[in-house]
Amino acid sequence: ESAAGVVRAVFAACAADPVCEAAYPNLDAVFSDLLAQLRQAPVPVTVTDEAGQEHVVTVDDVKFFHYVYDSTWIGDGFASLPAMVYGAAQGDLLPAAQAWLDLVSSSHSPVAAANGSWARGLTYATECLQEGSKTDLAAVIAAYEQADVAPTLRDWAPAYHTLENISPCEYWNVTPPEPNVAIEPVTSDLPALMLTGAFDPATPPSLSRAAAERLPNSFFYELPAGHGLILTECALDLIAQFLADPTQAPDSTCIGEMTPSWVLPEK
Repeated sequence: ESAAGVVRAVFAACAADPVCEAAYPNLDAVFSDLLAQLRQAPVPVTVTDEAGQEHVVTVDDVKFFHYVYDSTWIGDGFASLPAMVYGAAQGDLLPAAQAWLDLVSSSHSPVAAANGSWARGLTYATECLQEGSKTDLAAVIAAYEQADVAPTLRDWAPAYHTLENISPCEYWNVTPPEPNVAIEPVTSDLPALMLTGAFDPATPPSLSRAAAERLPNSFFYELPAGHGLILTECALDLIAQFLADPTQAPDSTCIGEMTPSWVLPEK
């Protein structure tokens, strides 16, 4: 549901921007039709890896949605989503195939800082402590089956989640404490600055709003950004103001000045 929400948020932001709307009208319908077509008739795409070896990736709706999901993670990656959808609808599925090959290659590559896997052990320990302590594969799949989302997402979500988070817990030797304080909601009167990205698929605004209710002295701001919004100048400015005086609400004028830099068709 979080992944579906970020797609809706991006499409709504594009529709509200006259330039983006003119370049990519009816995004919802184009996206839905594309997923339906790829679900019914997946497309084989030849991808050449860094070693020059060719691979055939069959792009279906699930692989394409994974490409969409990953694109929204960092900073303003969401700004390319309308162009990605229209490009794929017009037959360009190479980027989606490349993204899937990169995912598989990274999952089976040697642990190294260069491919971002240097913290894999830390990731497993954290995820198994939090996620693995309260559920198992059967429970995850059952929960996703009940989600009110499109069939594509019901297929994608458990595959992605189990691949990245839950499956390793069967082998990773982490024993959660009892009670498991890692998954208990935090309540505090301490000052807190809460920054969330409107287009963040991993930690969506809905989760932060719920947490803000338990932090009465918190300042909550939603920025037009994806995951990792701390990289934006506006976020850094808000953080600096808060650290200078945690009792005063930061001047959030910069949020209104942030405008998506949509990737537009070349003229």
